Amino acid sequence: MADIDQLNEDRLSQKEKAVLYAAYKILDSRFDLHVSIERIRQRMIGKAQFKLKKPLNSLVAKSLLQKHPTGGGMTFSPTREGISRARNFFPELFPL
Repeated sequence: MADIDQLNEDRLSQKEKAVLYAAYKILDSRFDLHVSIERIRQRMIGKAQFKLKKPLNSLVAKSLLQKHPTGGGMTFSPTREGISRARNFFPELFPL
């Protein structure tokens, strides 16, 4: 039963996948750099326009993104697991 619960928690919505993949592509698969919400939003304009706060917070809760507070606002970076997941669903998503 625990395995099924784990699988359900690991499922990502299309919005979460798009946000994670955008961060992955912007940072060129590096987990030591940070990207702002505005930069992710710019990357997604015309392809998928939606509010980013909920998918970002969900990805942070699932340990696929890390938050980095800065003087200019909140930035995010993918974790190693987030990079691995983004690489795996590349064929599912539109190329950014």
